[in-house]
Amino acid sequence: MGDTEAVSFQGQPYMVMLIIGLPTTFMLFELNAIFQAAGDKLPLTIVLIVSSLPNALLDPVFIYGWSPIPPMGIMGAGFATSLLKGILITLWFLGDNKWIQKKI
Repeated sequence: MGDTEAVSFQGQPYMVMLIIGLPTTFMLFELNAIFQAAGDKLPLTIVLIVSSLPNALLDPVFIYGWSPIPPMGIMGAGFATSLLKGILITLWFLGDNKWIQKKI
């Protein structure tokens, strides 16, 4: 795709972490499709916008390390993204979503 070998080598750990987090990404896609089919995309859109802030805050923590968290380099950015998606999906399913049944 036009990148150098060095760029591919540095991006590989990031992609590995994103691939590990693919199940949660697919679940978010499914939730998005459900809300779109029900005609209400606003709740999930708000959740995704609000979840972007913790991701932006956690990226430097996992990239450069902080206190007990060792520096992970670029892999830390993928780890933070996958971790937050997993937490987001878990909180979504543990939360009270009775209003979804009314919409669908």
